[in-house]
Amino acid sequence: MFFPIWIAVGLICFFVPYALWFSFALTPLQKQYFNSYLMIPRGHSTGAGRRAKAQVWWVSKTAPKRKPEIAVESDVVADPVSKNPALPLNPSPKAQAAGWTGLILARQVVSADGLEKVLREGFFGDESLSRLLLTPVLFGAALFVTVLLIRNRIRSRSSHEDRHGRRTKGPELISDLGSNKAERDGGIKLRLKPTFGILPSSFAIPRRLESSHILLMGDTGSGKSNAIRQILREIQKRGEAAIVNDPAGEFVQEFYNPERGDFVLNPLDERCPSWNLPNEVYDYGTSDAIAAAMLPEKEHEKAFFTDAPRRVLSRLLKSRPSVQELLEWMADPTEIERRLEGTPQAAYLDRNAGPQRGGVLASLNMIADSLALLPEQDEKRGFFETTQWGFKRTQWVFLTSKPTMRDRVLPLHSAWLDLLILRMMEPCANPSKPVWFVLDELASLNKLPQLHTAVTENRKYGIPIVLGFQGRSQLEKRYGQDAEAMLSQPATKIFFKTSEPRAAKWISETLGEIEVERLKESRTPQLFRSKKTFAVEIATKPLVMASEIAGLEPLNGYIKLGNGVMPVRFALTPLRKLQAEFIARKMTVPEPRSVPPPVPEIPLKSPQPDAASTHEVADPQGVAPDPPPVTPEAPLTKAKQPKRPKSPFERKDGTANGTAPDWNESHWID
Repeated sequence: MFFPIWIAVGLICFFVPYALWFSFALTPLQKQYFNSYLMIPRGHSTGAGRRAKAQVWWVSKTAPKRKPEIAVESDVVADPVSKNPALPLNPSPKAQAAGWTGLILARQVVSADGLEKVLREGFFGDESLSRLLLTPVLFGAALFVTVLLIRNRIRSRSSHEDRHGRRTKGPELISDLGSNKAERDGGIKLRLKPTFGILPSSFAIPRRLESSHILLMGDTGSGKSNAIRQILREIQKRGEAAIVNDPAGEFVQEFYNPERGDFVLNPLDERCPSWNLPNEVYDYGTSDAIAAAMLPEKEHEKAFFTDAPRRVLSRLLKSRPSVQELLEWMADPTEIERRLEGTPQAAYLDRNAGPQRGGVLASLNMIADSLALLPEQDEKRGFFETTQWGFKRTQWVFLTSKPTMRDRVLPLHSAWLDLLILRMMEPCANPSKPVWFVLDELASLNKLPQLHTAVTENRKYGIPIVLGFQGRSQLEKRYGQDAEAMLSQPATKIFFKTSEPRAAKWISETLGEIEVERLKESRTPQLFRSKKTFAVEIATKPLVMASEIAGLEPLNGYIKLGNGVMPVRFALTPLRKLQAEFIARKMTVPEPRSVPPPVPEIPLKSPQPDAASTHEVADPQGVAPDPPPVTPEAPLTKAKQPKRPKSPFERKDGTANGTAPDWNESHWID
């Protein structure tokens, strides 16, 4: 029964294209003469074929008192409602204008070779019969191959279901060809490897889901930066702004545009502007945010040693100092005490609490080391403040760093990013244009206190965030329990190769589990034949195993969007080096910060008067003057000192065998 079905399918695949070709590709006269052209005896060029005859019915145009003439293409038009099926034609307007009134069929028997020549040259454009039939045959073959591919696809799916079971619930593993055409509404498009090496392919993130954030996770070299580069190119093409954390300095080379007014926030880079710190602190909440970002919580550290320096720094920032003024204050603990006098924060620097005071001052000095890297205010260099940038939102911002100085720059980057996140929640000049936060290598940053709020709440403000990191453990180390909510919020998740077993297992669980229904067959042997019984078995298994995640090739991964999971292979996007990665700023060795001189104390003993004034000046009260202080005996000179053998255990300070020198309090006071 299988064989006749495929014979029928083959005939259908030939006759359907033939019927379509005959109906729409041939002219009215070609249709009329096609049977005659087809039935001409072949092989008439030799032997008896030269004397072969063929019959033809010529379409002739007629008119009263005129001799019939064979019609040409311009003389006839098709008549779909003709009552004469043998001649469904009518005279054309051109023929009627020439006086012809009708059409008739005139039978004639002519030689086969002559008829073939006339029909080929006069009506079929000098094309042979085999050339004419080639078009429907090719279309028929293509249709047959298509049907065959569809049949194989159905059979392979059926075979897959027979082996692995039929999916009844859970996410669906969809194909990468045309999987989301309905969603291509101008959203971010990611280029994939061309299909069969020829056809271009892409995946589009729906525009309505862009503000629900994008997550990229994978090992170094797996393809994260390649995908982020494609996202940045789409953002630039749409004319939108972006804030890019670029620790490797690869994105600034392609996307930094000085003509657009972009900023490079790296105090070691010549392109870094001066930070206008006073304009940042326009309310008390901003100073708290800066302090929290610059002084992150540390693992296994008491909360007091994080909270106390934060409160002290926040109090100092409320005075709206410049960077240089803040550095001068931090260089002098007495000045800090004076500015905290009368406030609750003054207790943190109590002189009677040595360890507490030392811990607070040490934390402030760490912040001072970072602030000292900033360039001084210079109009030629320009200024940067998040308040002004957050209102315009037109320039791109790049946060770069060098590995050797990353720890010192981190407090500044954390403060800038937290402030920028806060500014995104405020009114701006053009609220319809989103600003993208592209945070590659998120683990290279300190904990950003506002990032959790941005990921969970910024959707209402239309601020899309792109998070790129290597493993789940990196985020858990920085954000603790908040990492779970941050990992679950992004609507679009792109996973690359992850060698960490725990992270690969988490990716497998995130992609989801499916419920499959299997037909279980069991056989019971009997005397003459075995007895078969069938039962339906329902099982649950992961859609993608953790071992598959760990074994992915570079640029290969999975995209999870809603309930669909799509295996993809990204196209390689080469880096365009249009700007310098890093321009070193000339920096001098920092000198000790200026500290006000201490207030001189009143000496405990009066100065010794000279001999002349002692006898000439009398005390006005008639009281005898103080006796001259007793001067200590002058030490022996080198010549008078007795010589003694030098001990091999004697130190340079004159002590021997670890014996401490004599204590003289007056020398120590002086």
